[in-house]
Amino acid sequence: MLKLIGLTGVIISLGLAGICKSKQIYRRLFLLEDYYEIIIKIKSQIGYFKEPLPELFIMNKTNKNSKASLLLNNIGERLKNDSVGIEELWKREVNSLYKSEPIKEEDIVTFNYPCSFLGKTDYENQLLHFSYLEEKLNMTIERVRTDIANKTPMYNKIGFFIGAIIAILLI
Repeated sequence: MLKLIGLTGVIISLGLAGICKSKQIYRRLFLLEDYYEIIIKIKSQIGYFKEPLPELFIMNKTNKNSKASLLLNNIGERLKNDSVGIEELWKREVNSLYKSEPIKEEDIVTFNYPCSFLGKTDYENQLLHFSYLEEKLNMTIERVRTDIANKTPMYNKIGFFIGAIIAILLI
């Protein structure tokens, strides 16, 4: 009886490991979509309000669950108080906020892209850079959605399958 309980535990634990892996893909999609929304918002606010960047970044503190809003707010606060440039601040904040998240290195590069042009180019060039960033994020989001459709069922099934194989081998 104890052996049966142990084997069931192995199957369930490996099945849950597969489910956790699939949840990481969903979390990556959420973070990418969150960042995309805040980039669209910043793009429109730069043209509409014509405020200094720190003020625009602080105005975007709308959603407490949004890492992208938190990113902009932190950068805005530090730009007002520190003498460090936006590029260094942006990269430091992206690395600290997203270091424990299930995102890829290419996502970090994409998240760091705005620091290469914000505050350094004129309005028209910023719009071009934002358009490029939007397109890049759209393509990445579509790839992640494809991964969700293809990989999450596989991760869910493979975890239980491996657990069942190990249970059979242990019998």
